[in-house]
Amino acid sequence: MGDGLLAIFPLSDPNACAKLLKAIDDGRQRIELLNDKLAEDGRPLLRYGVGVHIGDLMYGNIVSRKRLDFTAIGPAVNVASRLDDLTKLIKRPVLLSADFVD
Repeated sequence: MGDGLLAIFPLSDPNACAKLLKAIDDGRQRIELLNDKLAEDGRPLLRYGVGVHIGDLMYGNIVSRKRLDFTAIGPAVNVASRLDDLTKLIKRPVLLSADFVD
């Protein structure tokens, strides 16, 4: 994922969607504070993108003799990643899929 991260909010928690939206807002506020400090110092501002989708995925450890990785795979992961990429193109920090909004 490069400099990205994937957050999973299991739908077994009835508040999962609300927690996700709160996490996005908390992150936005923190980036704003950091960018205020960067601007004061004449440094470049940080940009970010968040792609949000809902759906099935699989996650767990993938093991080889020399490496242990925790990963998530599935169509929902791919859609979220594509939405994240799209934030750069349309210059919006957050994109929610129609499936998530529904």
